[in-house]
Parts: sequence; structure tokens; C-alpha cells
Amino acid sequence: GKIAEVDGANRVVEFAKLAMRRSRQYAEDKQLPIELRMGISTGAVVSGVIGTNKPSYDYWGRCVNEASRLESNCEPSTILVSESTRWRVAGRNQVEEYGRVDINADAQVMAYRVDWQDGTPGMDETLKLVKG
Repeated sequence: GKIAEVDGANRVVEFAKLAMRRSRQYAEDKQLPIELRMGISTGAVVSGVIGTNKPSYDYWGRCVNEASRLESNCEPSTILVSESTRWRVAGRNQVEEYGRVDINADAQVMAYRVDWQDGTPGMDETLKLVKG
């Protein structure tokens, strides 16, 4: 249902913010040039096992492609979300318009940046949210 979609999207964004904070702290502690980029999109997917000699599990769908393009088109230390995710997470997250991102040769989507440094919940609260 719609409540699960909103809650799931918020859990993914909270996890992404936690990963950003943790990776930033690790990079500073170890003096390493580590910066993450993340793309998140919400929607229907199909999943399954492909291959017979070396089977692997995979996901397919428009939102999978959107998330990949969002990640590959953003600056380091950035979380970008699609329109479908923005309206689900904007009530609990600071989200600002980023601009249009090409998802293939003839299509673009509007992207939104999630602020992971300001106004985010504490680590214990985030872990409770992610664990459910």
C-alpha cells in the first residue's frame, strides 16, 4: 500500500544519509579521499535469476535505470532522488531541486538533492528506522 511505499522510501533515504555520514567520518579518520554518490528512485521492478552456468539475481525496471543515472550524474558526496521518491520523503527530509538528468538518449527526469548533513536524525534513531 501507499504507507509501505512512503515508509520504504524514507528508510532507504535514511540509510543513504547514514552511509554518507559514516563514510565521511571514516575518510576523515583514515585521511582517505572517499566520497560517495547515491541515486534513489521509487517504482515497480521485476526481479529474477538469470543464467544457468553461473546464475545471478538481478532487478530490472525504469526506477532501477533512473537510480543508476541519478548516481552517475551527481557530484561526489551527493544523494539524488527522483520525482517519484521526492514526494514520498520530502516531509521528513530536506530536499531541494537539483535539475534535469538524462536517463537515456531521449528522456530526462527531474532530480532532487537530499541534504544529509543538516537536520538529520541521530545515528540510533536512524538505525531503528532502518531495522524497522
